[in-house]
Amino acid sequence: MKKKLILLSGVLLLASSPSFADSQLTHAAGIHSVQVHGGCSVGNTWDAGLDYQYRFHKNWALDIPVDYEWGTFNRSDFGGFRLSPGAETSVWQICSWLYLNLNARMVLGYDIWKNPDMQAVDKGFALGASAGFNLEFFAIPELSVTLAASQSWKYTWLTSGPYNYFSPLFTVGFKYNIR
Repeated sequence: MKKKLILLSGVLLLASSPSFADSQLTHAAGIHSVQVHGGCSVGNTWDAGLDYQYRFHKNWALDIPVDYEWGTFNRSDFGGFRLSPGAETSVWQICSWLYLNLNARMVLGYDIWKNPDMQAVDKGFALGASAGFNLEFFAIPELSVTLAASQSWKYTWLTSGPYNYFSPLFTVGFKYNIR
């Protein structure tokens, strides 16, 4: 039993060593990535989007997601577009195929609120910020899966007046890493 534990810990140590990960080229400078993601927020709110990412350093990447969000909030229907340029940093390489990444982004958006009871439509531009993290699992160097959570704040200039709100977002994504 003791030999099996020593062997297992040796294999895990080898798999999580930086030299093993570098030979796999999972996080190397100069890699472009495209990701499709989807998820949910508070209540009956859903999100779908597409990301472009350029890794300019082993631990740093430029990340530009474009999202469409829709759902219901109280008695209103909601839809919105978001462009969120920002940066992602890899803070912990748990093993050769698993990374913990943190991100920070600016949020540029356009929100559309509809209230069927009052037959009203309200639209406006939004500006805000977002911060979050993700776990990135590499199935193969060209394909990874991300599980992400983020918290965003938006200030929306609606025609009826400004609206300030926070919203969490939980997503699953499939990323193609162009080598």
